[in-house]
Amino acid sequence: MVKPISKLFLLLLSFFTIQLNAQSLDSLISFPEDHEFYSYHKIDSFEYSLSSPYHTFHTLYDFLDEDNFHPGIAARVFNKNIGSIEKRQQLAEDLKLILSAKGIYPHNTNVSLLKNYVDKKTNKRRFTITDKYPDIYLIKYSDGNWYFSRYTSERIPYIFNEIYPGISRKIIEFVLKIKQNNNQLLGKDTWQITSLFSLILMLVIVGYLLNYLLKFATLKITNPDYKSFILDRIINHFIKPVNYAILLYMFNWLLPLFLIDSDLSYYLSTVVRVLLGIAILLILYRSVDIIVYQMYHKTKYNRLNFNENLSPIVKTSMRIFAVLIGIGIFFNMLGYDITNFIAGLSFGGIVIAFAAQDTVKNFIGSIMLFADQPFRVGDYIEIDNLSGVVEEIGFRSTKVRTFEDSVMVFPNSLLSDNRVDNKGMRNSRRFRTLISITYNTPRAKIIKFTNEIREVIKNHPLSKPDAYYVHLNEFGPSSLDLLFQMYICTNERIIELQAREEIMLEIIRLSEEIGVEFAFPTQTVYFNNEDEINNDTEKGIT
Repeated sequence: MVKPISKLFLLLLSFFTIQLNAQSLDSLISFPEDHEFYSYHKIDSFEYSLSSPYHTFHTLYDFLDEDNFHPGIAARVFNKNIGSIEKRQQLAEDLKLILSAKGIYPHNTNVSLLKNYVDKKTNKRRFTITDKYPDIYLIKYSDGNWYFSRYTSERIPYIFNEIYPGISRKIIEFVLKIKQNNNQLLGKDTWQITSLFSLILMLVIVGYLLNYLLKFATLKITNPDYKSFILDRIINHFIKPVNYAILLYMFNWLLPLFLIDSDLSYYLSTVVRVLLGIAILLILYRSVDIIVYQMYHKTKYNRLNFNENLSPIVKTSMRIFAVLIGIGIFFNMLGYDITNFIAGLSFGGIVIAFAAQDTVKNFIGSIMLFADQPFRVGDYIEIDNLSGVVEEIGFRSTKVRTFEDSVMVFPNSLLSDNRVDNKGMRNSRRFRTLISITYNTPRAKIIKFTNEIREVIKNHPLSKPDAYYVHLNEFGPSSLDLLFQMYICTNERIIELQAREEIMLEIIRLSEEIGVEFAFPTQTVYFNNEDEINNDTEKGIT
């Protein structure tokens, strides 16, 4: 656990040191120095300008930098009628922390250089720094300078408390005290090295605790019979990016509190956000494995109706969905507007849907079969006057083996849209027939025969209780017909046939003991001889 975290933060430490040694940062010009066009003010040999939204925004950032820390000048971005210089200084420091926490720096924010900029929405000389916080905006006052509005100054404490807890103020005060001492160690400010290594040490300790807590929580919600498998194959791959994401988020959240130079803070924040986006993408991607694995093992051991053959489809679909969401979050964290990305995905989805209608329809049918689960592999089904046993459920189609031992292939869209008779889900099978006996059977034997058949049904181990009847039903053309019906408690065909055979043999035995003969279709034909016909003719009988 320590090794990956150490590598990560050593990389950040190296980047931090390189940037501190880069002399080019010291010579960066934050805004155009056109003194003839823009009005500049001077305090203690330091120049600043509030002539445009661009100049005011850079004044806030430049004079709160590590190597150019002059909060009294940065406080000038608020009009003097707002309050004392101490109050405006605190507002400036809080505002920079708010913007830094949201990744808003001079390097990645387009601010207008127009002295008379007019907002198109309000038609006023007003400039909103970021759409994330419409309450933070600049307005042009009558003296020609651009200041943050009074409403912005009122909203800053509330926004700051939403982003940072109460301890943040104490951390800032502590850092400022260390910064004022300005002690040097190896050519660098002591507070820089101390704060960085303290932060790394704290995150390593937190990493240990998070690793333990995440393992404990994950094992609690997973299948207890397969803890070792999940821990070795899935959970370790899932916990690592979760741990990194939490640590990177904490590092990015704490970074503005140390009042590091805005250039360096921007680069560090960008690196951390990239790594955090990758960690979130891995979390979403690897979460699919745990979800599908849990669904499968709950099916196996809790007998839930989850079709194992559909698990590859579900896993692939969920992974694609997770990757798309992760990419959107990744670019959103880097400050990109993902509206166009979402619109592009929607348009691309429509194009694909039209280009491959049948494939998409069958894929949706597969998802519907997974959601509704009208049948499983091994079930005996009937559809479109065809019947057979489900052999395979695939991405596009389902294979059914008929009783002629041929294989019928049904598109999944057909199975999801049409009525399917799943005989494999029967809890019992009906056995219904007519028992025909001869007309010369005495009434007493008929009563005894029907009662004995009822006892045979009642005593059979697979007979469904109180769901049978045997009664003399009708007078047939050549027999007396007894209606026989019962239910055999099984959904397997071979067991049903064995039970039928046993019951029918018992009925035959009863007929032999009682003396009841089974009838078969017969026909009686009467013949008159020639003398009888002549006599009938003489008597006038025709």
